[in-house]
Amino acid sequence: DSWEDEDELEEKKDEEKVETPKAKPKKTLQQKIVEKEKQKHEEAERRRLEKEAENMTPEQKLAEKLRLQKLQEESDLKNALDTFGVTTLAGGIDGMTPNTKEDFVELSDAIVKKLSSYKSDPEYADFLEDLVTKLFAGLPSNNIRKVKGILDNLYLEKQKLEKGDKPKKSKGGKVKARLKLDGENQNFDEYQPKYDDFDEYDDFM
Repeated sequence: DSWEDEDELEEKKDEEKVETPKAKPKKTLQQKIVEKEKQKHEEAERRRLEKEAENMTPEQKLAEKLRLQKLQEESDLKNALDTFGVTTLAGGIDGMTPNTKEDFVELSDAIVKKLSSYKSDPEYADFLEDLVTKLFAGLPSNNIRKVKGILDNLYLEKQKLEKGDKPKKSKGGKVKARLKLDGENQNFDEYQPKYDDFDEYDDFM
């Protein structure tokens, strides 16, 4: 009998330990009004989209479906990032923060790789002209002159290759060119193959 009494006491203790679930806090009047307004807005938007869909062609319906799907995916991604405390997606070119020369070379390679994927597009050349103009507009004239010299040299190289001419080699076997900038000869071996007979093209500059 004493065992049974002890069991009953243990059961009573266990029952006392069980916490009564807390009642959910009631929504305030303001919260209820906001929720109702939100529901009304969503319902009105749904009806508007349904009405527009009635007058859409199959192609337009598909495009709208894809647009909404993309918006939903972006919303889901944003919610997931917010959940984990991530505010931005730092990757690729946008994630690069160059500080050293090597960093800028890496950034340059990434940009070239990105833009080169569009080189077959008819608008690519015009795009590059516009891009270069905007990029160099804020640089000092001496920097622009230096790059102009490199482009002039590249132009001569391309022109000769297109005509089938072979570049002349110096005694050391390396293809070189001397680029005149305000009376100074500057070698650009690290950029492109060069030529010895560049002086005859000074009028091009």
